[in-house]
Amino acid sequence: MRKINPWLFFLAALALFALALYLVLLPGRPAEREFRVSPGTEIGRVVMSPPEGESLVLQRGPGGEWLLSDHYLANEAALRELFSALRFMEVRRPVPMAGRQEVAAGLQRRGVLVEVYSRGYWLGLPGRQGILPRYRKERAFWVGENTADGLATHMQLRDAATPFEVHVPGAHGGLQGVFVTDKHLWRDPVIIDLGPDQLQKIRAGFAATPAQSYRIMRSGQEFLLFDRDGLQLDPAGISMVHLGRFLNSFTGLYYERLIPGSATQPPADLIGEVPFLRLWVEDTAGSERLLKFYLRRATADGSLVSAYRKYDPNRFYLQLDHGDFALAQYYVFQRIMRPLSYFLQNNDQ
Repeated sequence: MRKINPWLFFLAALALFALALYLVLLPGRPAEREFRVSPGTEIGRVVMSPPEGESLVLQRGPGGEWLLSDHYLANEAALRELFSALRFMEVRRPVPMAGRQEVAAGLQRRGVLVEVYSRGYWLGLPGRQGILPRYRKERAFWVGENTADGLATHMQLRDAATPFEVHVPGAHGGLQGVFVTDKHLWRDPVIIDLGPDQLQKIRAGFAATPAQSYRIMRSGQEFLLFDRDGLQLDPAGISMVHLGRFLNSFTGLYYERLIPGSATQPPADLIGEVPFLRLWVEDTAGSERLLKFYLRRATADGSLVSAYRKYDPNRFYLQLDHGDFALAQYYVFQRIMRPLSYFLQNNDQ
């Protein structure tokens, strides 16, 4: 039997040792590189904590809807972008050694801590249903600034030692803007989304033309129209086409941009203290929402429109109940800003 040279054993052992040492010292071992959440994981909660201030909490509600701080519906477009990043982001490369310590320290001081939880149940039922939901932390990582080329973002797992440049392959741009903690950016901009069968009562009050104010109330399967004094209008004098068109206009009503803190400090370019229109909308569940419409000062952009009008013809301010103001477009809300005359027969509006 041929005798094996002991030097071969020594060289093989040395090679294995060198490989093990390389894997140990390799910047970003596999466990430090895994930022994305596996496709089979059901994400149930995402918490994003800034260096200062309150954490932003996004959580799946009992009906499958996503909520912001257990109160507001979350912005679906922002959620899609967030979940896409969590599913597909990958490490582009480790942060270069020369700047690694500085980037790691910056992530700890100024980064956003992102914690992703999966949702399960203490008692499982068929069809991925269950009783008593429970959450398990899947990922916790710091998100910092985008890289100098703007194509990746500095990130580091909370329990790891190495920061990385992370991106979504094939996507243009970094991910810093995905993991923002400004709560107003995560609120669903849709404020009313009701079909005719969900409407119970609508009341409109026009400040400049009080005679155009009215009230619409459900009576069984029909709707009755009343003037500002509470007098019911004869159905024969009402345009049912216009009334039906109006009642079908309360779906997908959304604002353009919420203005944080404006409940106590209204926008500087808001015209007047009295809204030109107040609109109360009550649904069949008894929930009521008050919308207050305010004119907005025209932008001095040198155009003919701004030269001949004191107010912006495209956008106005909308106050939600008694809270913050939002910038909104006439294009979206014009369909529900109807005066009493709109509902009368022989009206061509």
